[in-house]
Amino acid sequence: MTDSASEPSVADEIEILIKKLYDRTPTEEEYSEPQFRDGPGPLLPDLSHTRINFDAVAERAAYRLGRLGPDAQGAIPHLIKRLRDPRSGAPLRRKIVKALSEVGGSKEDIVRALSRAVREDEPIVTEVAIEALSKASPNVFAARIISRRIQKWRSIAERNAGLKALKAMSIADREVIRCLLQSLSEGPDRRAPCHELVAQLFIQMRNRRTFLDVFLNPSRRKVLKTLVYAFCNPRKGLSRERDYDLAACLRAFKTLGPPATRVQLGIMVGALLEKDQEVRNTAKDALVLIGDQAVPVLLRGADRWDAELGRGGAWNSGRLVEAERLARAAVKEISGRP
Repeated sequence: MTDSASEPSVADEIEILIKKLYDRTPTEEEYSEPQFRDGPGPLLPDLSHTRINFDAVAERAAYRLGRLGPDAQGAIPHLIKRLRDPRSGAPLRRKIVKALSEVGGSKEDIVRALSRAVREDEPIVTEVAIEALSKASPNVFAARIISRRIQKWRSIAERNAGLKALKAMSIADREVIRCLLQSLSEGPDRRAPCHELVAQLFIQMRNRRTFLDVFLNPSRRKVLKTLVYAFCNPRKGLSRERDYDLAACLRAFKTLGPPATRVQLGIMVGALLEKDQEVRNTAKDALVLIGDQAVPVLLRGADRWDAELGRGGAWNSGRLVEAERLARAAVKEISGRP
């Protein structure tokens, strides 16, 4: 039979862990470093090294405090103090940020500490701090801090974390929208679904007052021009990224709805000729949403493609047939509206 009195209570464990947060006993650790070969050949073995880590004990303590959850709220001041300690390495600060998020609570001290961590220069810290701040304080204040961090991103993971946090918060703030437009202008990256996330954010924000104020005003043409440049600027040798960007662009145009500019209509009608079926269907749906304004452009496109097919010898006859079918189907849907 186990004597429960001899087992340490949660309060006793937290007290021990708090002391360990300040423990800087040097610990020798092993780590490996990959070797890279210039040219073909077998893989080289990783190089093995040892290093001295003064934060090893504190890292384990911070991890354990996070696992204790809300029971460890008494350790919050000590976690914050260690987070601000200039001697704390980036791995320790990352674990402390995670611990603060898991301990929970919307205390001002936690929000202030996380806001400061978001502004750090270490991507491995800011990546987790962004997510933690968006959960601890899902408001305009936090959204603006995250937006400013995205504009100065240092790693793909950091930018993705910021965009995902903004998507989860879905706050239609002017500064947030400006941040999204800047992200669009930075071009595609296979590892960063930036454009996809921005398109989804547009959809979420569609009915928000601030979104309408920003996009449905006299400066709307400038915003659409930014979208056109960011999504549809031809990139030689990057056809897969272009297809991906164009699909996201069309979803954004579909979200914006009528009225549409001439350039916008041209892009949507031209997209009916694309190889990717998702792109073609999204373009057709967006044109139907535009309504009567799109009918003359659709009819001109359908007549032109029909004429090209009549002349024969078109290398892309299959695409022309499909584009003409989609264009006439879109006109029929628009005309059949009540």
